[in-house]
Amino acid sequence: MRALFDTEGRSKMKKRKSVALLVERSDEYSRQLLRGIRDFLSINPYWSIYLPEHEREVTPGWLKGWSGDGIISRLESVEMTQAISELGIPIVNLSLLELIPGIPSVTADNHAVSKMAVEYLNELGYRQFGFCGDPAFRWSMEREQSFVSELQQMGLSCDVYHALPVAQPNFSWNLERERLIVWLQSLRRPCAIFACHDIKAQKILDLCRELSIAVPEEISVLGVDNDELLCDFSDPPLSSIALNTRTVGYIAAEMLTRMMSGQETSPSSVRVPPSEICLRQSSGERAVDDPFVAKALKFIRESSFEGINVTDVLSFVGLSRRSLEHRFVKLLGRTPHEEITRIRISEAKRLLIETNLGINEVAERSGYPQLDYFSAAFKREAGMSPRSFREHARSRE
Repeated sequence: MRALFDTEGRSKMKKRKSVALLVERSDEYSRQLLRGIRDFLSINPYWSIYLPEHEREVTPGWLKGWSGDGIISRLESVEMTQAISELGIPIVNLSLLELIPGIPSVTADNHAVSKMAVEYLNELGYRQFGFCGDPAFRWSMEREQSFVSELQQMGLSCDVYHALPVAQPNFSWNLERERLIVWLQSLRRPCAIFACHDIKAQKILDLCRELSIAVPEEISVLGVDNDELLCDFSDPPLSSIALNTRTVGYIAAEMLTRMMSGQETSPSSVRVPPSEICLRQSSGERAVDDPFVAKALKFIRESSFEGINVTDVLSFVGLSRRSLEHRFVKLLGRTPHEEITRIRISEAKRLLIETNLGINEVAERSGYPQLDYFSAAFKREAGMSPRSFREHARSRE
């Protein structure tokens, strides 16, 4: 067995560093940062962690008497970060709000975030764009500037909405709501809106539903952060850019380790590109620049599980079958009947994977009152029976 003490009785074990993590845990972004730090510690277990309860706007009082070795901070102001910098120990800043001169930082690459949004929305065929941002935050302004610039290079323009500062004395959600409604109603449709983060995107979806604006047929919405709980609570569920935040936390821990050992950090500022776009129903397969098709798609999306057929769609839209099918095939590459089937089978797959409902119940909730017809349609589309699909999906998980 390896000796834990030298000949004079001193411990040979590596001394742990005392590190404070000033990262509150109220949102998914912060929690992913902490998971990334934990990933680093799983292979470098030489820290004693202080993870207090606090808010981003408050400097913990206990820090004044704390004699630690390093800090990873997501405090949201220059003044508070400068206050902890006076402790004279290594600090890595994770805040997207401010960059502090002399303090190394690791954050999301906002230019890469906006570039990913432009490329995705442009591929869907949109030519009208909107950006919903908050000028109180530097990261929002960076995303706005990059989004608008990327579009301008493609010969496209963007309608920008700036939210009212929450900190202003006369701020109210009612006033903000009215301003946002006016902006949404002014947009030429179909339009793709890129929101600075998921919270803004979710508010847009709420108002679109209130105003009877079809999403994604008339307005497509894309957020940032991929806060899965918030995205799934949105109606329809929100498409969002995942920021690779876990990697941000890992790199920050790696950087602080070098700083605490006396090594120089180069570069002093690291920007981590996003990982992917997590697609949900708020962004369509492509822009629909046909009011009849958009109207039909909205009706199909909202009514497919109630046993509708193509005749019902034709009555709602007011077109002949031949005319509507021609428009559908031209824009989407499929007929109205195929669109109804696609939505129903997609819902059936979701229910089979995410719930323990019986096959009969799955069939009814997917718009198929007859089990035999559902089983045949499902096997034709998915290549296997509903039961086999559930077993296969769960075995892969």
